[in-house]
Amino acid sequence: PNFSLLDKASMILQGIRANGLGHLVYKVQNRIQWEREQRENQNAEPIDQLSFQSQKVGDAFIRALRAYNVAPLDVPVTVLRPKLNVKFQLSGGRMVDDERNLISEDNGWSSFVDKLTIIEVPGDHDSMVLEPNVRVLVSKIRNIIAVSPSSEKNAA
Repeated sequence: PNFSLLDKASMILQGIRANGLGHLVYKVQNRIQWEREQRENQNAEPIDQLSFQSQKVGDAFIRALRAYNVAPLDVPVTVLRPKLNVKFQLSGGRMVDDERNLISEDNGWSSFVDKLTIIEVPGDHDSMVLEPNVRVLVSKIRNIIAVSPSSEKNAA
């Protein structure tokens, strides 16, 4: 996302409050490293065919995402997700994670569904589907299915 100058200043101040003045040194070092990598990668060829294909798939996904128009749904939706990794709080209630992505409590679903339930499960984006966290995830899914209207029809 494109952050305003005020947003960037707020994130830096929050980083200093959390980590001390060493946060500024860290930010400067990261920026120098990023600039160096950008210069090195300008003329670099793809490392291998796999990384080239991966980039093509990623580009196609972004194009498809921009072209897809999500229509509102009149169905109950349950989102199972790990606890939000909030690194920065910005104006207007906006939240940013440690990778500088805007995040929201509802994962962006409220605009598309009226009946939304959010359930937090242990782990992170990757580990929530691995042992032992997946046991909790499966248990939550089973409970959702058991009380869903369609499962009541199937039981009759």
